[in-house]
Amino acid sequence: MNDPVQTKLAAAARSGRRICGGSGCARWFVLLGVIAACLATGHAHAGRWALAVGVDAHPQSPRPGTARANATGVAVALRTAGYQVHELKDPDGVALHEALSRLVASVAADDEVIVYFAGLTAEAQGDAYLLARDTPTDTGAHVRQSGQSVQAMLDALALGRPRTALLIVDESRAPLAGPKIGQPTPGGKPWTPELEPGQAVLMAAPP
Repeated sequence: MNDPVQTKLAAAARSGRRICGGSGCARWFVLLGVIAACLATGHAHAGRWALAVGVDAHPQSPRPGTARANATGVAVALRTAGYQVHELKDPDGVALHEALSRLVASVAADDEVIVYFAGLTAEAQGDAYLLARDTPTDTGAHVRQSGQSVQAMLDALALGRPRTALLIVDESRAPLAGPKIGQPTPGGKPWTPELEPGQAVLMAAPP
């Protein structure tokens, strides 16, 4: 694999696609380092698309205000790097699905895509979900209905054949819906995404 961006994403995937850290600052230094490494070796003429989502308004959000601020910081950095960024704050389930659908429709072959999500996550029936502000977490069925399936999003992005597709999840746990992404469910194995070439999923989660 000679492409430097592909190499970096593949290395992230082999390492478990997860970034763990203690303090918020430490996690952010790691996240920004990963983003900077990918941006520095991008193709100058590739289409660059990004979606930055921050969800603080969910009733179970542990640190209201931080997710929106983090999404704004990422959006500013990506715009500076030449990405066309759509920033989404506290979307409901419909708005989250629509924003991802617009992103998927924009992506063409050899483009570069980054999705950043700060907010609550949950696992349900073997899949991982990003939670909108109105996603109920009392049952797995409600999570699947209103949340955004990570695997479905990766599969949809792969249809456009982008050169790279990076999903960064700055997650907090939804207490009633199960463990954080990548943590084992009781009696089960950790959820891991099925990735196409050029895709990687990075998680930064508080302990």
